[in-house]
Amino acid sequence: MSRSNHKKIIRKIITLEQAQTILKSYHSLILSCVLDGFKDYLKISQARIELATYTEHTARTKANFLHDSVAANIKKHFGSLSNIKAEDFKGIFALQIEDVFIRFKKISPTRFTGSNVNTQQTKDYYKQLIIKGFPEEPTLLFLGYEPDKLFSSIENVYLVCRKDNNILWVIDLKSQVAMEQSSMNFDTVEVGSLGEAKVKIKEGLLDNEKTGTDDKFDNDIKN
Repeated sequence: MSRSNHKKIIRKIITLEQAQTILKSYHSLILSCVLDGFKDYLKISQARIELATYTEHTARTKANFLHDSVAANIKKHFGSLSNIKAEDFKGIFALQIEDVFIRFKKISPTRFTGSNVNTQQTKDYYKQLIIKGFPEEPTLLFLGYEPDKLFSSIENVYLVCRKDNNILWVIDLKSQVAMEQSSMNFDTVEVGSLGEAKVKIKEGLLDNEKTGTDDKFDNDIKN
């Protein structure tokens, strides 16, 4: 099969409910890995200041350091678990749990995309295409973490499923874990408030189309 034909095959996309069934036992651990990864990044930055070797990093460098710290924590806690993969796939670190394949990346405020220019591989990933070197069965998701403006804490963590320019569903992971820890029951709701444990966005184009959300989500999302 040629590479061009190989990439045109679109994989099966699981629903929010199916993803919750697979991931419900791991929500808290995934969130902890992200938050602990950020703490590790801050410790490294503080150590460099104390050693008088600190220089101001660019946004790209900070994002790369943070990504590596998150990846290290994911490997530490998930790497030894059976039937779970936490490793590099064609140069991309990801976590695979059954039919879920998760990339990790820093996202920009008000957006569910990264701030860097998308490579062709990333575009194919967003389109849910079969990509050489990636497993063919799982749905491709990304775990987006949003630092505050001062890069001093993680404000939001979202698990996102998209197909091309359509956001199919989103889980607000911090709210999800908080609700689970308080042992409260909740139902899936359509977007109306970020305070809900689950956020489900109506399928619609990211560009130039409103989704009936608040201002945070109504901004146009473009690659």
